[in-house]
This record gives sequence, structure tokens and C-alpha cells, in this order.
Amino acid sequence: MRSIVNGKMYNTETATLVYTDCRWNRFGEMKYYRKRNGEFFRCFHAHDEEEEFPCGKDDVSDENDPTRIERELKETLERENRVALYIELFGEPEE
Repeated sequence: MRSIVNGKMYNTETATLVYTDCRWNRFGEMKYYRKRNGEFFRCFHAHDEEEEFPCGKDDVSDENDPTRIERELKETLERENRVALYIELFGEPEE
């Protein structure tokens, strides 16, 4: 999937898939990617569709704001107790 949102290119073929939230909702899953520049973005993949859809494309809110997505991913990994992946992506937090 390639998409331009707010003047930025988002490409799932050149980005690294870092996490798939299968429990996002009953219709599909949220996939989190990291671009080569370190920026995170996410796409929704519906269970009954072949393609992914970028989040925030039709929004005027901060839905696709990289800082918000990074914070959301951190919260998700904490909630899911994915310690190793959290450390791999964001470094080890303070004790």
C-alpha cells in the first residue's frame, strides 16, 4: 500500500511491519509500521479485504500524527506485556 497523507508518503513495501494488533476490532486488525526515517504509521486491514487502508487519510484530526501513533503503540505494547518488542523499538525504560 502506498499513500500520501498530509504531504507525506506512507509505503508498506518499504517500511517495516513492527506489530499487528489482531484484537483491534472484530472487522479487522491494525498494523503498525516503521518508516526508514524511524517514523511510525498504521494501516487498517479488514478481514474481508485484500488491501490495507491508511488511517487518517480522510481525517482533519491528528489521526495520522507520528507522535500520537508512537504513543498509542507504546501503550498497546505495555497493555499486551510485549516487553521484548517494546525494548527493541523504544529502548529500555527506567526502573
